[in-house]
Amino acid sequence: MKKEVVHFQHLEGFLIFEYEIIRSGGKRPDVLLFLPGEVLVLEFKQYEQVEEPEYNQASLYIRDLENYHSAISEFELNVRGALVATSAKPLLGAVHDYQLYLLGQKSLRKLIKKLETKLKMYRLLKIQCF
Repeated sequence: MKKEVVHFQHLEGFLIFEYEIIRSGGKRPDVLLFLPGEVLVLEFKQYEQVEEPEYNQASLYIRDLENYHSAISEFELNVRGALVATSAKPLLGAVHDYQLYLLGQKSLRKLIKKLETKLKMYRLLKIQCF
């Protein structure tokens, strides 16, 4: 993550690590990346192949944030998710059945670059509001 952050440090935003999702029975996505108008749920896996349980896990994090966190609806934040297979070659793909991105090495910066033009239309949520 440290190696990727330098590629988008020019953007306004913040990270929350291991945030416990309200009313989810202790579910904790690895990282929540807040950008203007966006929350990106990042789940890191230290292998190349990602299986259905990992897709389900990340997809449920997104659902729970969208449905149970008042700041998401109050500030009209778009919630997206990404599974980051840290041992996989660079890739950026969408897994439509789970409404997720599948990322490999160095792919987070590509996803942020893709979202960057949309971010200019929004203001960043203050961390105290979340």
